[in-house]
Amino acid sequence: MARPDLRPPSAPVFTDYRVDAKRIRLKWAPSSSADVTAHHLLRRPDRSHPWDTVLTVPISQRKMDYLDADKGMSATYEYAIVAKGDAGH
Repeated sequence: MARPDLRPPSAPVFTDYRVDAKRIRLKWAPSSSADVTAHHLLRRPDRSHPWDTVLTVPISQRKMDYLDADKGMSATYEYAIVAKGDAGH
């Protein structure tokens, strides 16, 4: 019988970003945890707003970058990248 997984997976880490007048390109290194099922890219305009999930990438896709094109968005955003494990955290 498998032991319950009580720890969340290690977090992915942003490795690079590029900003120009019309877009933001983000790159990240994946979580090193073996039980990760997906990475979730989050964005918000500032700390007073909740996070919005911009992208969910199953780990099997091995995608570790995202191009966020400006479509009338505000000038400043915060981004976060999180891992979700098979135990639900």
